[in-house]
Amino acid sequence: EIHHRVKNNLAIISSLLELQKENISEEMQELLTSSQSRIKSIAKVHEKLYESTTLSDIHLDVYIEELANEIKKAYTSKEK
Repeated sequence: EIHHRVKNNLAIISSLLELQKENISEEMQELLTSSQSRIKSIAKVHEKLYESTTLSDIHLDVYIEELANEIKKAYTSKEK
């Protein structure tokens, strides 16, 4: 239940940022897009944690690699 609430709240925040991108400067749109990417990264990390029944089930090497990829995506979207 908590997982679904967190997931839904992150999706709502991302959607609100998308709505805010209308009728603002390109610079502000880029900032909001960057924030959206970070929120989506948090959601994906949360999803990975939720998929594991216990923390000992998480393969740290895979988790860190996926986390690094999500962080990279969040910050490279800023450069586009």
